[in-house]
Amino acid sequence: MKKLFTLIALSPLIAFGQSAQVNTAATRQANQRHDVSFPNPKPAKTTSNKGGSTQGLFPTVTIGTTNYNLQSNAAVARRLVQYSGNRMSAVWTTANDADPWPSRGTGYNHFNGTSWTRNASATNARLENTRVGWPSVGMIKEGGNDIEYVLAHAVSTNGQAGGFQFGKNASVGSESFAGTTVLNDTYKSSEPGPIWNRSVVNGNKIYMIECFTAPSAAQPDTPIYNGVRRPNVYSIYNATTSTWEAKNKFLPDYDSVRYSYGNADAYSIDANGNTIAILIGGLQDDLAYWKSTDAGASWTRHVVDSFQLANKVGSTTPIPGNNGSVELLVDNAGHVHVFYSWLGNFYDTVVNGADARYVQYGTGINGIIHWSDYDDSTHYLGGMIDGNNDGTLDIGSQTRSRDWGGYGDALSFTQGGNNVTFAAITTMPSASIDASGKIFLTYTSVIEGDLSVDDENYRDIYVVWSGDNGKTWSTPQNITGTTGKEEIFPCQARMVDDRIRVMYQEQDDPGISVNQANNSAQSDMPIKYFEVMTADIIKGDIGVKGIGAISTFSLGQNQPNPANGLTTIPMNLFKTSDVSFTITDVTGKQILSENFRNMNAGTNYLTVDASSLSSGVYFYQVKAGAYSTTQKMIVE
Repeated sequence: MKKLFTLIALSPLIAFGQSAQVNTAATRQANQRHDVSFPNPKPAKTTSNKGGSTQGLFPTVTIGTTNYNLQSNAAVARRLVQYSGNRMSAVWTTANDADPWPSRGTGYNHFNGTSWTRNASATNARLENTRVGWPSVGMIKEGGNDIEYVLAHAVSTNGQAGGFQFGKNASVGSESFAGTTVLNDTYKSSEPGPIWNRSVVNGNKIYMIECFTAPSAAQPDTPIYNGVRRPNVYSIYNATTSTWEAKNKFLPDYDSVRYSYGNADAYSIDANGNTIAILIGGLQDDLAYWKSTDAGASWTRHVVDSFQLANKVGSTTPIPGNNGSVELLVDNAGHVHVFYSWLGNFYDTVVNGADARYVQYGTGINGIIHWSDYDDSTHYLGGMIDGNNDGTLDIGSQTRSRDWGGYGDALSFTQGGNNVTFAAITTMPSASIDASGKIFLTYTSVIEGDLSVDDENYRDIYVVWSGDNGKTWSTPQNITGTTGKEEIFPCQARMVDDRIRVMYQEQDDPGISVNQANNSAQSDMPIKYFEVMTADIIKGDIGVKGIGAISTFSLGQNQPNPANGLTTIPMNLFKTSDVSFTITDVTGKQILSENFRNMNAGTNYLTVDASSLSSGVYFYQVKAGAYSTTQKMIVE
């Protein structure tokens, strides 16, 4: 049962009362299924602040909405770009109607250094006058002026595809983007052009990685080049001369020797100084990057994780691979960092089909992996948190099913006469870096004990950081921490100063509804933005520290904060416990002390009346068993 413990300030004493609390979120407690084991190595410790709050841990701004909730097929695009003067622009795929979403296009908002310029309720109206999707954004110079571009692929409602809408505004932050169709060259009239772009600006050039579409009834021919079906290609636009220096070109050694087909969105691109790099992954394919130090005139391939079918058929050991949700970062010294979602593959059945190759794979691997060219080695960053510390991960029966909207590449296969699909537990890495070289990575992960009525776990966003070029990584920290909300597609602004800047999509129901058999469509889903101070991340001040504490309780941030009246503190107990609660001021003077005997397991709410407190900073502390944690509260 969920309880509300109300602490009311009565001069000169503070009294205690208790009443029932109705939980309005569409969630319920986990029924302790244990279907996934931890990988090796197991994280030494974890940090979680899952507290039952529906408000989250940090103030967020809704910068847009969408009815179309598939922001990527696999990897998260760099859709939040920061400029000088603390200006930012954000883009996403939006729509204000239903399947087949004829209004689909680019949602856009701009932060001018002080505020977001577009009313969030108006941002589900696209920039373009034609149906497009999956935009990228950046700043270039044309005619000596700083302007922004948006590149989004063009696919009509009847399935005909070809190239990109290339929109440009007159100045940074302007909402009017005049567009033309580019890169719609096709090798045959019946074949699709490339879509699903990722882009980065370097030296006033736009570098893009793309993928040819799969065939459709409107375009029946399957493009096959270099022996690869629907291949990945790259293009380069010179904004100084307004010309395309490369159009839909193949990277060297990208051929059928190592690749069967190109994957939609299973790639990432980044640039720093003179270095441009493109990363390509996908199920049962090599994870490899191509690096150029001469503005894209030449490229060298580097294989991060070789994934060849030969000589591995019949293996009963899960072979780690990636699910296409990959991220690439070029650091300040020109070194390449690769991040990918971990997935375990079992070679029980292999079929080399005409259009693809199929490999049955297993479920027992969880986490985000990092590789860098500093030491050519992989590092485990962390993944789904074992919240009750029982050695297994409790996952709802529909959480990883593609029919219910699992994220990233997931391969379907038949097992016992049933169609089975599995998506990754932890996915969507997004990386940023500060001037000193510290790397911050966000990702989204399934959360124990937070289930929808459809038996799907909700997901929260976590952050880890490294100060030694990725050789070691911090404990994961949950930076959203809501209950009954799905927080997905996290995207960071690439550069970090005293804070990381994150945008994401929030949903009331877990999973993707677009083109999924069972998941219901949702409307007016918020696109949210928030910031987290890097000092707090580095100190590990977000949430409960230590695996022992997590096995006992987790504590959320009071809401509202700042407070000037009633403010509620969410706390989740994993077992019935004696709990003590105190509030102190900045001098350490104790303002309140209460002890609760045998507080019930589950989500509990402590409500404090702050109206009698003087304005300032206070600290509230919860102790349960041998563990305690403290959060800061501001009173106005």
